[in-house]
Amino acid sequence: MRPGGATLRTSTRAMESESSREPMPGVAGAKPGQAEGRVPEEGVHPEFALRTSSASLAAALGTREQLTARFPAEDGGRSLATMAQSDLDAALQLLADRAQYITGANGAAIALRRSGRNDMQCRASTGSNAPELGALLSTEFGLSGESVRTRRALRCDDAERDARVNHEVCRQLGIASVVVMPVVNEEEVLGVFELFSGKAHAFGERDLSALQRLSEMVETAVKAGAGDGDAAGAAADSGEPS
Repeated sequence: MRPGGATLRTSTRAMESESSREPMPGVAGAKPGQAEGRVPEEGVHPEFALRTSSASLAAALGTREQLTARFPAEDGGRSLATMAQSDLDAALQLLADRAQYITGANGAAIALRRSGRNDMQCRASTGSNAPELGALLSTEFGLSGESVRTRRALRCDDAERDARVNHEVCRQLGIASVVVMPVVNEEEVLGVFELFSGKAHAFGERDLSALQRLSEMVETAVKAGAGDGDAAGAAADSGEPS
């Protein structure tokens, strides 16, 4: 079972065991079969009605400066940078939770690249059909890999008809729509931010805009977590928790 919000960070031993696995293409680069038997959430929470207009979306997200300055009350009012310095995974989890809430996705995940490897490790995950924490995503195959290579946001509106995704895994996890947003620091891709839905054509331009702004917050968090060192170094560690 995926750890709950109260236990975001995995032990070093558990994460090291994950680092020995080989990534597989999966739905968008995730390891297939990692969550067989999970049932996607049905419907959308009434509060997701805030998606109905650009104005309400902007109000929910706030400006980049507002997002960087403060998180919701659950983080005790700490700044994003301060939170990431003490617990990068917790900061990433809050961003994944916010992305799911704002877009109405059934699942959201953030994966960061690992140094010297052609893969990314899932560092934040929420929802019924998102990759497990610690799961490995390929940087060479699927939507995740294509997004990393091209540094472009990619959207799959119908998993049954899109040749870029693994149809079998999508059926297993109840995924019909996927969005992959690269997390970019200057000229380097640090990882990806992904959304999943059980409904076809679930995501629109407003959702892409929201995810773009939140991916910038991921970049901010990773850079803060790296301290004075290279930003990519924090994103691309060997799999040990920050």
